[in-house]
Amino acid sequence: MSADIFKKTHKQLSETTLKRVFGFAYSQFNPSVFTINTLAEYCGYTGWTDFVTKLQTVGAPGALKQHNSSWRDVAEHARKITQFTLQALKNRSGIPFKQTIPRKFVDEHLEIFTGEQHTATILTAPTGYGKTTALCHWVDEHVNPKSGEVSDDIILFFSFNVLVKAIQGHSLNDWLLALLGIGTDEWAVNIAFFEKGPPKGKFYLILDGLNEADFKRNDFYQLLGQIIDIVSLYNKSDWFKVILTMRSSTWVNNRHFLSNKSDEWFLGFMTDKQQSVNVPMLDGQEIAQLSRLINPAEQVVIKEIHLNNLAHPLYFEYFYQANRDSFSLNDVNRASIYELTSAYVMDKVYKGKYHEDKVVLLNELANQINITDGHYRIDKLAVHELLKTYHHAYQELLSTGFLRINSHTNSLKYQIFIEFNNDNLLQFAIAKKLLNDNNDRIDQKLISEINTTLSNSPHKLAVLKWCIYSIVSNQDAIDFKALANAQLNINERSDLILFMGHLFKKQLGDIQKPHYLNKLFNQEGEHNLFNYFVSLEFIHYDYEQALLSILDFELPDHRRVMVKTCLSLIAILQMDVVKLEKYINELKATPHDSLHCMIINPINCLESIYFYLRFGIIKKEAFADITKFYFNPSLPTQCGDNGNLNEISLILALYSLLLCRNVPKVIRFINALKKIYPNGTVCYTFMIELLMAHMYMNNGDAKGLEIYEQLKNSFDKDTNNFTTYMKVSFYSLKIKVLLFKKEYATMFEEIHLFINLCDEENFKLIKVAAIAHLLGNYSLKNDDDKLFNQIYFDFVKTTRSSGCRTESFTSSLSSGH
Repeated sequence: MSADIFKKTHKQLSETTLKRVFGFAYSQFNPSVFTINTLAEYCGYTGWTDFVTKLQTVGAPGALKQHNSSWRDVAEHARKITQFTLQALKNRSGIPFKQTIPRKFVDEHLEIFTGEQHTATILTAPTGYGKTTALCHWVDEHVNPKSGEVSDDIILFFSFNVLVKAIQGHSLNDWLLALLGIGTDEWAVNIAFFEKGPPKGKFYLILDGLNEADFKRNDFYQLLGQIIDIVSLYNKSDWFKVILTMRSSTWVNNRHFLSNKSDEWFLGFMTDKQQSVNVPMLDGQEIAQLSRLINPAEQVVIKEIHLNNLAHPLYFEYFYQANRDSFSLNDVNRASIYELTSAYVMDKVYKGKYHEDKVVLLNELANQINITDGHYRIDKLAVHELLKTYHHAYQELLSTGFLRINSHTNSLKYQIFIEFNNDNLLQFAIAKKLLNDNNDRIDQKLISEINTTLSNSPHKLAVLKWCIYSIVSNQDAIDFKALANAQLNINERSDLILFMGHLFKKQLGDIQKPHYLNKLFNQEGEHNLFNYFVSLEFIHYDYEQALLSILDFELPDHRRVMVKTCLSLIAILQMDVVKLEKYINELKATPHDSLHCMIINPINCLESIYFYLRFGIIKKEAFADITKFYFNPSLPTQCGDNGNLNEISLILALYSLLLCRNVPKVIRFINALKKIYPNGTVCYTFMIELLMAHMYMNNGDAKGLEIYEQLKNSFDKDTNNFTTYMKVSFYSLKIKVLLFKKEYATMFEEIHLFINLCDEENFKLIKVAAIAHLLGNYSLKNDDDKLFNQIYFDFVKTTRSSGCRTESFTSSLSSGH
């Protein structure tokens, strides 16, 4: 059209100008005299004045005559507008629209809405929940059905942003009729035509993006009132349906207008306590479907970490944009939620309108949070003046879903609180407050503050992670040694270590120049930090990634040996003989002097286990080392505090000793360790006691039951203080005890739970050892033949697929751990 106007009038009107004229782009001002004169010339008039004069005489050109008014004409006008709106919204999609998916909740919501007598419905959620994309899929399927069957429904779909200026001074109803090609005069004489509705199907008026922040206050309420009037006007017409989308803040501020109109409005199914969201997060099936569309080559297996990180549609979009060239769910890790939330903060706070005011306001609101009371909310009346000062920033934060309002007001008391919209944003805000108060440093002062103010808070670990993420990302001052003083239980420490492993790996990989993290574990006096990271209790398949990231740092040789010994232990528990062989070869290539810090040579122990699992061969070098240590025990001291190093060496020696098939010898060695090394960590003490119980149980000695009861009391008292490795090991002993007591019914239930947990956590060795012990008791076959065959099949499948010999377990480990 722009080109055609220039050709006919020799005057240039840009495409953007024309979009503003026709209401398809936001315009702050009315068209200029030049624009309207040029358009009038294009239509065959001498100018705007000539057009107005002749219009008053002959009526509006192009207005439909009554005899031409038909639902076919209305449908054609609606189809053109809807297709234009669809294309515009598809092009704005953060993920290419073809790689997005329809949402089941929209189909269910609108199916119920259409089948009932309600005239209007809403989809309400904070920004980024995918309301518009989901609605576009629904509209697209109705106007462009893949089946080729044309629907009898008429859909008029457009965005509210075209209304900002388009209807000023006009009735929304008249404007809609004009969009459909119907003049207001004709509407007056042909009202019966609309009373009957379409011959078939329904008429859907779909308005996307009714957001209060996009309008001036008076304009918004005028528009909202007209929408309510339209709904009331067509309330008795079951063929007329209105669908609105809006942000939660808009709904919360204005839902009282609809509180007495439940017969007209269908509100869907709210998913939050504030009754402000009826759009659900992505579920596992939807995440998998999206992933397959983006990367068809990847085999998708949805894990809990994917749901925790990518369930929010906007976070999924951020993850896609950061990994569009190599998209893989395997890249999601414990640090991802902090990266995605940071992208959200950057997008919604640090950019766009009022960004400076938003930063100041958030800092001030964070200062108003009483961290110690555990409520984490701000009394709105207490910050009334602050909100007046930063009114626009406050409205933006509400509109984008960063903040929310929680009302407890009743007839006797006015109580409204400002809250952060989710835990991630709250934890971010608390961390920023603590860092600001500490001059953006992580040191002993900050750790002490976190230990004190968040001592009983469920947000403690996440706040500490946010502090670390912020400081490491900005390369600010950090005293990592202070982290060893963070008061966390074992599981929290495990979680923190895995998080830092992923974070460090990314930092070291992204920054090409020398980085201060490189020497993190190679500094004098930081052995506590290394022991904080490398410890027996954290043995787990996820922990493998943290250990591998530690190898990227500059490490002294003896610590590199320790890390690779831990990696070898994980490979043993996973029964991954290929990986185990790799680590053994790497350890052999390490300078011999680097082994001087180890109590017992780990290479001999690892080779003994490897050769037995793979070939059934017993190498005796490890036994010689263990015997030598038994008769002449000494703990190396030249490498500083080697507590964790000693424990890993001794547990590995115990695993090796199980191969000797000599239960009394194992018991004697454990008793000796209690004297030689009496002050081990909780995990080390737990594991040697557990192995001792196994030995007694295998000999039919009641001492095993006594030890089990002691372990059980500790386990039941504080299960959260036991890592996955400790839990799985305990359950293997529990099954053996139930078998010993002949409590078969309970044991059969425990076996299923135990096997499922082992499979989830990839603890194959512990699983097959426990099964081997069960298979050695043939009376089970008579009690539950089906279960016996099932676990036998699992046993054979696991051992053979791992490249191990089944005989290695049935002849040896079944009598050990």
